[in-house]
Amino acid sequence: MTASSQPSSVPTIPASAHEVLNLVDGTWQPARSGRTLARENPARADRIIAVCPASDASDAGAAVAAARAAAADWAATPVEDRIAVIGRALELLESRSEALAVADVLESGKTLADCEGEIARALAATAYQLKIAPDLLSHVRALESDLDVEMTRAPVGVAVLVTPWNYPFSAVLRKSVPALVAGNAVVVKPSELTPVTAEMVGRALMESGLPAGVYNLVFGTGQEAGQPLLDHPDVDAISFTGSTRVGFQVAELAGARDVKVQVETGGKNPLVVMADADLDRALDAAVAASYTAAGQWCIATSRILVETPVFEEFRDRFVDRTRAVRVGDGLDPDTDMGPVSSRVQYDKVLSYLTDEALSGTVLIGGGPAEGPDLPAGYYIAPTVVERPALDSPIVQEEIFGPVVALLSVSSLEEAITLANGTPYGLCAAIFTADRDRGRRFAQAVDAGRVGINLPTSVGDLRVPGGGRKNSGRGEYEGAGDGIAFFTHLKPIFFAG
Repeated sequence: MTASSQPSSVPTIPASAHEVLNLVDGTWQPARSGRTLARENPARADRIIAVCPASDASDAGAAVAAARAAAADWAATPVEDRIAVIGRALELLESRSEALAVADVLESGKTLADCEGEIARALAATAYQLKIAPDLLSHVRALESDLDVEMTRAPVGVAVLVTPWNYPFSAVLRKSVPALVAGNAVVVKPSELTPVTAEMVGRALMESGLPAGVYNLVFGTGQEAGQPLLDHPDVDAISFTGSTRVGFQVAELAGARDVKVQVETGGKNPLVVMADADLDRALDAAVAASYTAAGQWCIATSRILVETPVFEEFRDRFVDRTRAVRVGDGLDPDTDMGPVSSRVQYDKVLSYLTDEALSGTVLIGGGPAEGPDLPAGYYIAPTVVERPALDSPIVQEEIFGPVVALLSVSSLEEAITLANGTPYGLCAAIFTADRDRGRRFAQAVDAGRVGINLPTSVGDLRVPGGGRKNSGRGEYEGAGDGIAFFTHLKPIFFAG
């Protein structure tokens, strides 16, 4: 069965489907309207794996009210006590990491190895934030002044966290932990495509002893559940990860209301390969960053810029490596790349691969993945397009799929120009034997982070991250900066 054999109608919801509930003021409850949304397995689209509440403004308002009522007591809770509660939740999640990974595969479509890595990295990153939180939140900075001054950090109050579907566990955890440890009450609106992993985070937090109302989960679509949260007048901070269009709307609305905002959106990340590069290492980085999560991660490599003397060799080897990528169900240990997340995403990616949309030569892929043993799901073949026009959608727009534009450049200067030649600026990478050349590229490229002889997906749990241009707005996520975002500085002056 091929990927083009998609189910023509919504299948019946089986009794085995996981029933997800909202968490509002410490109780698990359906949407007040009683409506639900069904989620299919993207690898086997005829199988419903979960149903979640189709929440609306009524549910959103109740969650914000609960968070507001709980915020003051949680803010007054000593930092050490907050850390103890959250630390117990992380221990529970680690003990459930196997079940979390399977749920992640079934919802996101990624491979089991990718999901296991996502969970391990998210737990490590948030454990690090708990480690540094006491110094960041409790340390008093001494100032030279005629008055006695304490510089403290206070929680902002109520934070709304909107998370995407591509890395559902990581996204929920990396926003929730810094917000909670800083002393805020939160309302999380996860993607309706990945409700199970988000609910598992909420259950671990409640089992760890988190007070009612401090952590709330509201499931539903962005329009019906998300927008009322973003518009709510009793919200003090918004952390959003998702599409550029919606993210910029969030930033504009938050700015008009003087709400703290943190927005992570898309990327069109370039990997530059110079003629003196170690091609084996560059190819490893290119394949991994291009096809992990079927290209559905903001730090994916989606443009490869290769210096002319090695362009043909790199092209041929990259196509061979792409041909070897095994597409299938993420629970199959032989799978290298799973499906894209949904029918909507499947149709979107394929819309970039029509004869009308393409401006370059498709070297491999270019449509649905096919094979006699491939189940009916949202599978797209890993695709390489050679020398598309620089102003084409293949080069300029975030496709969020396993599609790579391959371009030749004559020099480092041209590579920098092309690397900067899109509206995005999340991350970039260069492979070269000349460290000074790598530094020149890193200084000139307009990106939030840069790797030298490393993939575009490189990162470190001790380092915050964010984007430039259309890749983000507001303060960065991660590490100490991620905690600081959910606070405001409060100088306290003493006399006598």
